[in-house]
Amino acid sequence: FYLNYAASISDPIERFKVFMTCTIALIIRLIFEKPVNPVIGETYQARGADGARLYMEQTSHHPPVSHMYIDGPDGKYTVSGWCECQIKCSLTSVTVKSQGHKKVVFKDGQTIICNHPSDTFYNCMMGTLYNQVNGKVEFNDYENGLYGYYQIGKVKKKS
Repeated sequence: FYLNYAASISDPIERFKVFMTCTIALIIRLIFEKPVNPVIGETYQARGADGARLYMEQTSHHPPVSHMYIDGPDGKYTVSGWCECQIKCSLTSVTVKSQGHKKVVFKDGQTIICNHPSDTFYNCMMGTLYNQVNGKVEFNDYENGLYGYYQIGKVKKKS
């Protein structure tokens, strides 16, 4: 929804803000449906409700690296990127620090790049498993001189 709406906007600042909102919406709806530790070469393909085509591949196992590509409907946008995970385990939690970026390119050429947040999973061995997304997510549109960020998860174990 958000990417299609962003593609319909011609003002680069408004589009930038909508893309930032889109990334927050994706974090809120985070659901684990696929293996958290896929095998190298494993792929995933899907089609979005809007007709977008999503392709993902596990390109390295140690360290774990995934690449992604989304081809929006009617060429309105493309999203590409990669994510490398550095995993640190403790007695009751697992912290996943993410490196890499997502890049969205709209039909008119506007390009926005952002990094990934990190995750902490609590109660991995017993109790109710829950996830806290955290970190500073930064957004850049170098051509239009736009920069923005949001900081999430600053308070441990609080939403």
